[in-house]
Amino acid sequence: MTQAKRIIGSVICVLLLLINAGILSYSILRLIEFRHGKVEQLVLQVQTDDAIKQITQRGVEDSRARLKEKGWQFESIEATGDDEIIIRVPDTARNADIIAELWNELGPDWEASESSKAITFKLNQARKGYIRNLATDQTREIIENRINALGVTYPLVARHGGEGAHQILIQMPGVDDPERVKNLLNADSNLEMRLVAKGTQVPYDTKEAAEAAAKTQSGGEDIYETLFYRERATDAGSAREGYLVVEKNPVITALDMREVEARRGEYGGSRYEIIFRLTSVAATRFGDATEKHVGDYLAIVLNNEVKSAATIQERITDSGRITGGFTQRQAEDLAFVLRSGPLPCKAIYLREETVSSNRWIQKYGVLTGIFVLTFAALIVTLILINRPRRKSDDAYYPTSRV
Repeated sequence: MTQAKRIIGSVICVLLLLINAGILSYSILRLIEFRHGKVEQLVLQVQTDDAIKQITQRGVEDSRARLKEKGWQFESIEATGDDEIIIRVPDTARNADIIAELWNELGPDWEASESSKAITFKLNQARKGYIRNLATDQTREIIENRINALGVTYPLVARHGGEGAHQILIQMPGVDDPERVKNLLNADSNLEMRLVAKGTQVPYDTKEAAEAAAKTQSGGEDIYETLFYRERATDAGSAREGYLVVEKNPVITALDMREVEARRGEYGGSRYEIIFRLTSVAATRFGDATEKHVGDYLAIVLNNEVKSAATIQERITDSGRITGGFTQRQAEDLAFVLRSGPLPCKAIYLREETVSSNRWIQKYGVLTGIFVLTFAALIVTLILINRPRRKSDDAYYPTSRV
């Protein structure tokens, strides 16, 4: 064997040894972890259509704003289905201009068509596939961050199923409170702060009364919407329910928060509240909005439900608090979810099972045995490749002569 062949063989063996050493270490760690207790195994289905709906709804709002800015007449703009926007116009005179302007606004991923007094924009398949994959990857990453923050050791979080399944597999060994963990993993954290419409009641007793008030506001239902209002009972008062008229566009969202923590309420007692601090950019925006609306109401909206509404007393900049009659567990869980960031779309549990650790010990025990044998075989091969050639070898492998 030539020197070059020996060197190549040695390099290959060393690389294989390193790979096997890594896999062997992982298997041993898994064996140690699964020696006691059970493993929670979950499969989640990511609702990727929600992500496409959000893109489409944003397209509706952007299109409406752009046409109003241009001063072009239209009868209505609405989303039909998850991926389609229809603009109804009084006549076809400006159809070409509208298509060009909105195609520039929405982007090349939208395909335009027209028929009589309607213009349709539809999101193409390639973009929808990209959005679905991105939403699944982002959901997996956020769930993994939440699991790590909970201190679960050696979890497995990975995409599951074939192409287009958009599922996530989770394996968690040794979890003390699996129900709480499951609730936290797919919890919504769509927190927003929105201005309440000036001059409206807080709250209205019925949804119909709130909707009627929204129509009287400047901009009407294009700017405002009606949300259910439920404020938990506090130590100082009773619970309240009703409906509020709030602006659609939030002043602040959970993405603007850099620090979130749960603390006991300002006046003590058994209730807790959420203390937050904003990023510098969000603090400036929040300060400007609260300064302009001193004396107006600001609503705290969590997952499209108003949790509290308070009067703005003065300019608020980089910090604030969220009250809502939370218990300690509720406040801590909400703060945890807000810190981890909101899921891009909902994820529901398809399958849940608790697997005995014996099954995992058998699996990783077999893997460990296989890799130990492979490891030993590679070491022997490496020794044989680099063994010095002895004169006695020539007696067994004589050099051929022509």
